[in-house]
Amino acid sequence: MSTQALSSGALVPSTTSTTLANIQQVKQAIAEHCIVLCHSSLEGAIREVLPRHVVIACDATREFSSLLSGLQHKSEELLLTQPAMLQELLSEPDELRRLVRCCSGKLWLECDAAPLVAGPTRKALHRAGVYEIVSWLVDSTTPRFDYSSVGLLPDGHFQMEASVPAVEIGASCNWLIASRVPLRETQALPWTWIHGTGRITSDGSLSAEADSDLLLTIRLSKYSSHDVPSMRVSGKFSWPIHFSTAVSGSLVGCYHGPGDSRMYLAMVEPQEYGQLRVSIWRHLVQWEQIASEMLDAKKFGLENARQLQAEIVFEITPDELRLYCETECLLNVADDSLPRNGNYGARLLGSKLQASQITASEI
Repeated sequence: MSTQALSSGALVPSTTSTTLANIQQVKQAIAEHCIVLCHSSLEGAIREVLPRHVVIACDATREFSSLLSGLQHKSEELLLTQPAMLQELLSEPDELRRLVRCCSGKLWLECDAAPLVAGPTRKALHRAGVYEIVSWLVDSTTPRFDYSSVGLLPDGHFQMEASVPAVEIGASCNWLIASRVPLRETQALPWTWIHGTGRITSDGSLSAEADSDLLLTIRLSKYSSHDVPSMRVSGKFSWPIHFSTAVSGSLVGCYHGPGDSRMYLAMVEPQEYGQLRVSIWRHLVQWEQIASEMLDAKKFGLENARQLQAEIVFEITPDELRLYCETECLLNVADDSLPRNGNYGARLLGSKLQASQITASEI
C-alpha cells in the first residue's frame, strides 16, 4: 500500500453553523463510541454538541493521514465532518482505502448536497472497499436511509436503489453513510445501472450526470420470458424549452443485454421550436429505427414557463410494439425479433432531460 500522504495544504474549514446543524441532524443516530474527525476551528463547538464523543481535530490533510494510521482497526464508527477533506480523499485512492479500513461499522461522511446520489462519489467509495452507501434523509420529522448503492464489482460499479416514492432531497441533507457490510435499515426497490451513472433529483427523477453522458438503468424482472408475454411501460419525460446539446429519453422494454444491447426503445427527442420526435428502436446486432413521427408542441403539455413534458406509454405484445403520447397511439409496428421478458427501464442521453414515474405492468 502506498504511504504517500494527502497534499499538505491546509483544509478549508466548514462553516461552523452549517456543520453544527448537520451534526444535530444525526446526533441521535450516531453511536456513543463514534469517533469524530473535524477541522480544529470546529473542535470546541462540536465538543459542546457531542460531549461524550471522542473528537479529533486536524488542520491539514497531512495530519489527517497520520491520524488514519493511529486509528486503523480501532473504531466501529467514524464521523468525518469535513466536506473538503472528503473531496480530496476521493482523489487519493490509497488514502481513501485506509479510511475505509479504519472503520468496521458505519462511516458517516458530511458532504455537499450534490454528491448525495452522485455516481463518481459512490463509485470511488465502492472501489475503496465499501459494500453499501446510503443517504441520510429527513422525511418530515422522521430520519431514514434512502438512495442506497451496493457495490457489485471491484472497479466500483454498483446497483442503485431508491424508495418509491422517493424522499425529497433538500440542501440540508448532507450525509452519506458508508459501510463494508450491508446496512439493514435500507428500504428500497432496485434500479440496476447498466451503462453510466446518473442522478436522482429531489422529486425522484432520473437524469444522466453530464450533457454528453448516456445513462441506461434497468429494473430486472423476477419472471421468465414466458410469464410476461405482454407488458406496458410508462413514464414522464421533461426538458427545458431552450437547450444547446442533443438530448433524448427512452423507455426500455424486453431488455436482454449485455450492456447497451438487445432491447426495444420508445424514444422521445426534443427538437427546436417546441417540436418532439417520437420513435421506436430495436437492438439485435446494431441499433435500428423501425418507426418515427414528428409532433407539434400542442401534443405535449407545458409544465411551467421553462419546462416541457411528455407522458409516454410503450406497449409490447407478442408480435407488436405500440407507442402512445398523452394517451394517443402514434406508432404501431409489427415486430417479434426479441424474446419477451419483464425487464424494463430508461435510457437517457444528456443531463437536461429527466425521466420520472417509470412503471410497468402486464397487459
